[in-house]
Amino acid sequence: MLERIKTLPGFPQKINYLRKIDPFVFEELLLEGFEAHGFRTIRNKRYTGDGGIDGQVIIGKYRYLIQAKRYRGHIALQHVQEFEKLLKEGANKSEM
Repeated sequence: MLERIKTLPGFPQKINYLRKIDPFVFEELLLEGFEAHGFRTIRNKRYTGDGGIDGQVIIGKYRYLIQAKRYRGHIALQHVQEFEKLLKEGANKSEM
């Protein structure tokens, strides 16, 4: 899928393509992107009921929790607050 995205002519076309893919495929695509850059990733054993964490990436001495949101609009404040709560349970850094 990363190769397909690279062939698209411009940024708007790439974003449009990403908006059409399945949310679970989007999660996997993010982790594949980190792996393609040589980072170690940890995948969850399931996509639903994952506690809000979609995967983890180890970069240097830090562990990043990944929560992928592929929305058409803005991210809800409640989702950010829930993710912040998860961070207090054990990550060094996070990306949303």
